[in-house]
Amino acid sequence: MNKTIKSVTGPVAAAATLVGVCVLLSEPTLARAEQLTTVTKPYKEVIIRGYARWNSNCDAIEPPQISLDVPPQNGFVCARPTKGTVRIVREGKAGHCVGQKVLGIELVYLPRSKFTGVDRIRYTVKFKDVTHAVDAEIGVTSDKVTTESGAIAPLAEGPQSQGPVPECAPLVS
Repeated sequence: MNKTIKSVTGPVAAAATLVGVCVLLSEPTLARAEQLTTVTKPYKEVIIRGYARWNSNCDAIEPPQISLDVPPQNGFVCARPTKGTVRIVREGKAGHCVGQKVLGIELVYLPRSKFTGVDRIRYTVKFKDVTHAVDAEIGVTSDKVTTESGAIAPLAEGPQSQGPVPECAPLVS
């Protein structure tokens, strides 16, 4: 499956210097969060967005930290390693990384069983020097229930809490 990673870069001072981060706008505060909307079905996960960081050689480095500010009330959010393609450079001089595959993480949402409606989350992505907030609205529509996710473990009964986004756990058979 091909993934797309939007990117933002910083200046290059040395080979180990961070030159790329993905899906990051240069907003100094959390007051103006990016707005996202996506749709899924009950029992079916949806990828919210992908994030990555890389060096001047377009090699992946430690991904950014993602924290839930407003957790979902009717689902679960986790992060999973993925390899995506750098698509857009919004800042800096890392245009040479556009089109390159970079290892990063994707943020995944899975609704609770039998839930239909709209779930809302707010999360913050913390790069080295920049913080980016995202408000996401996930519509869960029902026309036929499926149990084909296979990507993350069944949800615990209680709501997810604020804090670092956990890594997605694979289902155990």
